[in-house]
Amino acid sequence: MVSLSQLSDLADDSLAVVLNKNAKSVNAPVQRAISQLVPASQVFVSESREHGREIAHEIVDRGFRTVATGGGDGTFVTCVSDIFEYLGTKPDRPEPPRFFVLKLGTGNAVAATFGASQPTRAGLAHDLERARHAQYCRRLPVLEIEGKLSPFAGCGLDARVQYDYYNHKALFLKRGLDTLAMGGAGYALSVASRTLPHQLFGKPPVIRVYNAGGPGLRVREGGEGLEPIAPGELVYEGAAVIASASTIPYTGLNMRLFPYARLRDDKFQFRVSDLGTIETLFALPAIWRGRYQNERIYDFLVDRVVVESDDDLPLQIGGDLAGMRHRVEIGLAPATVEMAG
Repeated sequence: MVSLSQLSDLADDSLAVVLNKNAKSVNAPVQRAISQLVPASQVFVSESREHGREIAHEIVDRGFRTVATGGGDGTFVTCVSDIFEYLGTKPDRPEPPRFFVLKLGTGNAVAATFGASQPTRAGLAHDLERARHAQYCRRLPVLEIEGKLSPFAGCGLDARVQYDYYNHKALFLKRGLDTLAMGGAGYALSVASRTLPHQLFGKPPVIRVYNAGGPGLRVREGGEGLEPIAPGELVYEGAAVIASASTIPYTGLNMRLFPYARLRDDKFQFRVSDLGTIETLFALPAIWRGRYQNERIYDFLVDRVVVESDDDLPLQIGGDLAGMRHRVEIGLAPATVEMAG
């Protein structure tokens, strides 16, 4: 239980809360709860991409020490990217704020990684107080993709799910079926009606993956076997259902898809898989726990990778669709993000 004296301690300029108005979990009750815990001058509700950028600039200019984001992984990625970009324009190079992610998204990969509470009023109060009074921080290495900073990105099945969900949502919102368009219901309908048929009856794209950075490692034998990879080496060529990178173990819904993401601070995990859809479904419980091994799953530890294909590849960055690409370059960002508590 958070005391009244602890809640009053939140009323200063060391904590900013950034909420994504377009996120389904950022509903009226959640906004009311947060407004009772944090002064209105410290709560920012982003209504558009441009508005989000303006909020990031104000956060930097006002010198907030900690930023808590609510709206999912994409909200966190956008806020971090905008703040670091703006900091780069400052001649005095001010220190970046530290971050905390509230569990207010659909996937919540970052929130799961850093132990956010359930988004009840008590959970939000606990997390906001924790963010404000954190005595320590944990370093989060992030990827750099097309000017954005994100802990994960991909151009395989994860991006296909986002691509299908984007089209599903647009269609259902146009028809006025809001409750079936977004959130868990929207994702479930999208996967059932679009993604699953595409995976069952379509052909996976053929990709080429190059180690575009320094010396890398191929991971074998459950993380015990590490084989060197030379700079510029073609590390994979063939059909790919999964082609994703991450600096954290989890993707959405607590799936531990990247069990080797934290083996090296100077590398990220890149995973390629050409497992068929049926085989993947049967193995899903073990895959979810990060314990599934198969010779058709290829894991690499690298600091930069290039994926090329003659096919159209959907790209997701931080769980948000970025469009279609024939070439994707992902590198480990020079900067790291400090996560509060």
